[in-house]
Amino acid sequence: MKINGILSSRKESNQVFYYLKDGKYKDLIRTIIKIYG
Repeated sequence: MKINGILSSRKESNQVFYYLKDGKYKDLIRTIIKIYG
């Protein structure tokens, strides 16, 4: 179970990095940075 959780979390991180590279979510990322930064 732990291994599957790690793999799924890695997939989620990869998706996040893909979105960062994609550029569609720049505004959303800026908003998140403003809220948490």
